[in-house]
Amino acid sequence: MRFRLYVLDKNESNEKIVLSSDEIKICDIKYVPKEIGDNAKTLSRKEVHLIGKIIGEIQQDQFEKIDFVKNLGDIQEAWKEKNNEISTKTASLIANKFDGIKVISLDDIFKSNRENLKGLRNWCTSFNMNDYRNIMIERIGKNISPDLFYFENMFIHSFEEKGSIDEGNGEFIAIFKQKISSENNDIIES
Repeated sequence: MRFRLYVLDKNESNEKIVLSSDEIKICDIKYVPKEIGDNAKTLSRKEVHLIGKIIGEIQQDQFEKIDFVKNLGDIQEAWKEKNNEISTKTASLIANKFDGIKVISLDDIFKSNRENLKGLRNWCTSFNMNDYRNIMIERIGKNISPDLFYFENMFIHSFEEKGSIDEGNGEFIAIFKQKISSENNDIIES
């Protein structure tokens, strides 16, 4: 099973964040129910816990297997074909993030990973400014159509980066939480 994450942000000046399945190692989606004793109007919320890669090196034989190297054009077309508001925004995000290119080089992978990490870092530190964004998670299983999870009004609760000089790649942990609001129009498609 693989995952992709798309941050659908209304603020055009923020970094474009698109995490490929090569950048996400583990994705946990949690539905946090109401607490015992809460009143009927108290809403449940969602949390997303990601463990991902800080890409420091890629071998040539690995490069040809990378998700966006193999599939970028197909991914863009698949989102365009869905033809609804969320998929149109997702297709536009991908096109803007990769400047409309169809073939990705090794330098593009490193650049994109650094931009994604910088964007997550900046988003996490902007929480005091009520920086809520919508996220789309694509869960990809073998030989089945992807499951889509669209969550509105998310913020980064915590973001951690770690690395080692003994390994070529590092790791990041991001915990997203949802603003509790009656206006969330979350969508889950299987």
